Amino acid sequence: MTDYRKLDELMHNLEESSGQLVGLTEIAEKVADLARRQDDFVRELNGSINRVNQAATELSQLAVTTKSALETGLVDIRTDTDAGLKTISQAVASGFETSRKSLLDGLSQQADQLRTMQQDNRQFYADLEKLLRIKLAESTSEVRQLIERERGQIERLMDARTDIVLSKQQSLQTTLWIIGGVLISLVSAVLVKVYG
Repeated sequence: MTDYRKLDELMHNLEESSGQLVGLTEIAEKVADLARRQDDFVRELNGSINRVNQAATELSQLAVTTKSALETGLVDIRTDTDAGLKTISQAVASGFETSRKSLLDGLSQQADQLRTMQQDNRQFYADLEKLLRIKLAESTSEVRQLIERERGQIERLMDARTDIVLSKQQSLQTTLWIIGGVLISLVSAVLVKVYG
């Protein structure tokens, strides 16, 4: 019976060992499965790292290209701005000079008209004086009345003409000052905007 017991114990030990082997096999399969998953994860991680590296390289190239394009654009903008400012400055200077010449020509014409009017008035006075002397010889009282009337008309005419000329001259001077002030303001505003 002892043999039977030994055999029974041996069978029992074999069953336990067999159970342990089954457990070890399951563990080994789980470890192998985990190893496969780890390999798959490492491959996916390496693929992601490669994609990130490629994207970083492309982004770096794009940054270099963009920087170059921006630098070129800024140089073009600066060149265009300088050219535009030069054109504006020349146009303003030309406009100011044209306005100044036009106003000076207008003032010169007004001065010429005033001189012509003065000469006409002198001639008129000379003619009037002759007429008065003739009339004086004919009739002293009639001449006196005529002189007084003519003198009043002449003064009114001279005052009216002088007022007209002076108002036109004053209007032209005021216009010249206004245009000068506006042009100076425009030039100042352009310079402040460009260099301010």
